[in-house]
Amino acid sequence: MGSRREFLKTTTMFTLAAATSVQAGEPAEQLQNTQYQHIKGFNYVPSYAATIWEALELFDAGVWDREFGYSKQFHANALRIWCDYLSFQKDADRFLKSWEKALELAKKHDLKLMITTANRWVDALYPYGQIDLAVVLKGEPSAEYERYLKTFVGTFKDHPQVLMWDLCNEPFSGTKSKEEDRGLFRSLLKRQEMNFWRAVSEVVRSAKPSQPITVGIHSNHDLNPDEIHDIVDVISCHPYHGWWDGAQRFRDTCDYYIRVANRQKKPLICSETCSGSKSAETRNEIIRVSLGELEKRKIGWLAWQLMAGKAVSTRWDRTDQNCRPGDVAVMYWVEQDGKPRPGHEEKAWRTWN
Repeated sequence: MGSRREFLKTTTMFTLAAATSVQAGEPAEQLQNTQYQHIKGFNYVPSYAATIWEALELFDAGVWDREFGYSKQFHANALRIWCDYLSFQKDADRFLKSWEKALELAKKHDLKLMITTANRWVDALYPYGQIDLAVVLKGEPSAEYERYLKTFVGTFKDHPQVLMWDLCNEPFSGTKSKEEDRGLFRSLLKRQEMNFWRAVSEVVRSAKPSQPITVGIHSNHDLNPDEIHDIVDVISCHPYHGWWDGAQRFRDTCDYYIRVANRQKKPLICSETCSGSKSAETRNEIIRVSLGELEKRKIGWLAWQLMAGKAVSTRWDRTDQNCRPGDVAVMYWVEQDGKPRPGHEEKAWRTWN
């Protein structure tokens, strides 16, 4: 989940003249490859997990089964699930058996899973589980990390419930520095991390998965956008911001990624969206605007995040900063008893069809 404050600093990269020449709300350019427009679902962190490491370390098939089922009240057909290299490193057999069961449950509930193999997003207050900056700054994966990728992807490389492999959630998140030091120093850090993910993509491809690979990207980096998108089969975007100002900046972000996808001749999917709020009314507005604009552009979506639980943004006392200025972000859709959070019922926000 990208930082709202950092996004506002870099939002000029999404200011495109073409957006002003079309009627408000209409796409500036039509998405050419709409392969994933049918995808509708959520990011999923099981309600018992405070970190992505706990999701697998404390794997509870009964909870996953029940909570997968809760997603179907919104007609979900996919979930995006993050995992942690440390879980594999501790007990590879248990890690793989847990994923085998998770994919079995996905089939039971008619869900596809986007599997995110690493995370670089870091919350300002609450540890969530991420690959360390020192690891990616080596510029290439270690032999142990290569074993993780080849074993994990190789085991499920033809599994019909795997939608795609997401190499990392929001790379480059940990390479922030003081404004006055951003220049060459920050550029060098990001260059090394880019080298790491390029090498990771080659390792994953060596496992010969039948599913495509992607990277969950946000705006919070200074690289040429084509560099990260060159290494993937599917472009994943995380549009969150701008729904509160008449939605124009949200539209601009979506249209920016459509242009990138068309230039790359690749499909596009939104793998995170829907900012947070403690207000049911505000959150309902967020959902209506965000998902409405995405569906208008034929972009499939995976909203943040399905379950109330222990993780940041899934509970009222651990809020995120991904919200309208002056608000605080509570971002879950379903209470632990399976009932939709107020304002989140599908009939309350699906007003466009």
